[in-house]
Amino acid sequence: AHSDIEISLIGFHERKYFANIDSGQMGQALSNLIQNAVDSIQSSDGSQKGKIEVMLGELEDQYYIAVIDSGPG
Repeated sequence: AHSDIEISLIGFHERKYFANIDSGQMGQALSNLIQNAVDSIQSSDGSQKGKIEVMLGELEDQYYIAVIDSGPG
């Protein structure tokens, strides 16, 4: 675990979303995005606590998942 990084989940508790996806591929994609966010934060100067937001939402008729981090770039 990374005690110097705060992770927030946004939109996951508001309602249930259903999609026909391969859960293994989705899990791997999310794992990769979160690891990239951790790597980005760890490459910064470390003067502030790192933050990662994983956001689930809906725009018009499409669902999205966003991973936003406080790292550089």
